[in-house]
Amino acid sequence: MTVSIDTILAMVFSLLVSFVLPIVLLVVLKRRFQVSAMGALVGAGGFILFVLVLEQILHWAVLSFTPVGTIPWAYVLYGCLAAGVFEETGRLVMMKIWGRTRGELSLGDGILYGVGHGGAEAILLVAGSVASTLFLSLLLNVGGVEALTEGMTGETLELAMRDLETLTGTSAVTYLIPGVERLFAILFQIALSVLIFLVVNRSVGMIWYPVAILLHAVANLPAMLYQAGILRNIYLVEGLTAILVACGVLLVYYLWRGTAKKEPPRAKRLLER
Repeated sequence: MTVSIDTILAMVFSLLVSFVLPIVLLVVLKRRFQVSAMGALVGAGGFILFVLVLEQILHWAVLSFTPVGTIPWAYVLYGCLAAGVFEETGRLVMMKIWGRTRGELSLGDGILYGVGHGGAEAILLVAGSVASTLFLSLLLNVGGVEALTEGMTGETLELAMRDLETLTGTSAVTYLIPGVERLFAILFQIALSVLIFLVVNRSVGMIWYPVAILLHAVANLPAMLYQAGILRNIYLVEGLTAILVACGVLLVYYLWRGTAKKEPPRAKRLLER
């Protein structure tokens, strides 16, 4: 019983994307835009506070005391909107607070916020799980089943063997998907952070804040449909997600291009104050 080399490589890819890529982006973009790493720290803090704490409290309350979790379409709608509201509100609040303490934010600050938000999401929700599965796979291939089940008996041994059979019997694509998803997610988090930066910087109107919530909710729709069992083809889910993310990123890009053309140079803006 061993894990195939294709599966090992898929795990390595997902680990690189979910752990190494955010760090590389932080270093490269920090140097490219000549900004401090504070934006990434603020973004990571916003993700932890608004998603891992506040949003989870709402999930507990809604799913414990309402029938939403038993109604597929209600569950999908709730999940999409909750993600959009909490993440985009977190971005708006954190950037406003940060802007008041730091002064005017730059495009680079907004981009690094997205790297911090998306990077924290990838590291905390994906990297740990992938790393532990990869470590277990390597131990299995090197030491064999006996090395992992030594001293186990009865039900414990049965459960361990079942887990190992699942590990070795799962296709490499399954372990590749988390890395592909993180690529989409990090890119989308950066784009949405730029959009909220434009709102905070007053380059666009406040109407774009609810638009950001809607974009986020729509991009989450395929994954929520899969969780609810409405969509069952994972390749269709990933394909739809890629299309929605690409549309959202292009929208934010062209919006930024439009505002950049209208704004005077920074030195001129400072003289006009």
